[in-house]
Amino acid sequence: MTKVQFRTAEERDRAQWADKFTAVAEGNLYRDKNSPFPIHEYFKLGLLGKEVRMLELNAGAALVDHMVADALTELNISSETEGNADEIKDWHKSIFYQDTLEQTARSFFSCGYAAQQVVRDIDPDTNENTYTIITLNSKTWYPTVPTFKYQEIREGRVVSIFSENNDGVKSWYAFVERHTKGNVEHELYKLENGNDLEGTKLKIKDLDRFKELEDSVATDLNHIPIFQIDMTRGAGKYFGQSIFAKIWGNLQEISEIKTQMRMERIKHFRSLLAAPAQSLQRAQRVDDGEALPNNSKQARVEQYEHQATFDLRQEIMAVPPGAQMPQFIQRDLEIITKAMEMIRDCLSEIASVTGCPRSVFNLDEKGTIHVETEKKKDRKYVQRITQCQKKLEWITEQGAKTYFQWKGDKAGKKEITAELDSAFEMTLEEKVDLYRKMNSDGKFISQEEAVRNLFPDMTEEERTEMLQKIQDEDKSLAGSFGDPVPVEL
Repeated sequence: MTKVQFRTAEERDRAQWADKFTAVAEGNLYRDKNSPFPIHEYFKLGLLGKEVRMLELNAGAALVDHMVADALTELNISSETEGNADEIKDWHKSIFYQDTLEQTARSFFSCGYAAQQVVRDIDPDTNENTYTIITLNSKTWYPTVPTFKYQEIREGRVVSIFSENNDGVKSWYAFVERHTKGNVEHELYKLENGNDLEGTKLKIKDLDRFKELEDSVATDLNHIPIFQIDMTRGAGKYFGQSIFAKIWGNLQEISEIKTQMRMERIKHFRSLLAAPAQSLQRAQRVDDGEALPNNSKQARVEQYEHQATFDLRQEIMAVPPGAQMPQFIQRDLEIITKAMEMIRDCLSEIASVTGCPRSVFNLDEKGTIHVETEKKKDRKYVQRITQCQKKLEWITEQGAKTYFQWKGDKAGKKEITAELDSAFEMTLEEKVDLYRKMNSDGKFISQEEAVRNLFPDMTEEERTEMLQKIQDEDKSLAGSFGDPVPVEL
């Protein structure tokens, strides 16, 4: 049968990198397939022992955990129409949306982008529609990139690669949800392995797990129910850059140093005894009574091994006068001290590159161990967290909008506003400075949004009045510079 391509090589490579980034964020650095970091051959071959493995002590997981904890503050839902906010709050509570939002934030930082899907299903007991929101695994999201970066995503695929074992034979499949405006199609492909770009197309009901699915389902929406948010994107890039992108080598180096430290500790504890040969007792051989062939090579080898075997469990050692006293030979622990300094240097460099506070890695400004969290965050770090919060608020609002449309609001009149509390205690002057920087080009945050965050206790009427004054002052200032005063010479 003719094979059909369902993804490109570039899409597969991006999916594999998303899988690696996710693994590092979860603290899983070394595995058999698609390992984020290479496993040294002496571990693969068991040269250091079958139970000795690379240490998965990941600074990346600590960094992402800290950033997610800062970004996920109290989520406030409001609406100008009475009842809308309460309905969304009840819905979020029923689907445990806080957990979904945490998964989205984790994917946002670790992979550089995240996608949420609003799902409509049918309750088999009541035969009524149910609605929920899930965070897509970043490696499964394949959007059709629009021509221009400013355009919205109008179609995309969710590709899940899986295998089934039948009578000891592993078979690979690709399940594809193809989302377009107002419709979703389900496709199934038979693959030769999990890295294939093309496969033999099957009927969706050929596998029992999909027997209840239809080939095509109308979504009744004017958009696809999947929404993507990104971290800062490079020029010409459509996906955001992972927080790990610039510190990938540092993360690997920390694990390697930690593993080397453990190896040195193991060797240190495996000390050797140095003592005069005259003070050591001969070990009792179990084969002493066996007859050995005379004048043979085997006899000479056995005799040598017998003479070279000592009993190191003896309690008393008779040391001849003037001979060296027995002592244990151990490895110098200075290499472990040096390794700890190297790890601190790596953590310090990670903090510098990512812009996160040194306290994330329990370091103070001098690089020594620090037990209290710094109150004042680095400016770059604050901007990263604030950016994430704005994106999470937006994606929450899109999910609520889709929910209302499926509930019958085709005109889009039901609107809600989602806001996350600030994670940082800043003075009004610090907030003003931050929002001025964020609004330097007028694209990231509006004046209205800045006023709402700077003065949360104001009523809507007071905010409107303040914004009007700002606009009037801007017009007055522009008029002053636009009409130069005539000067007589």
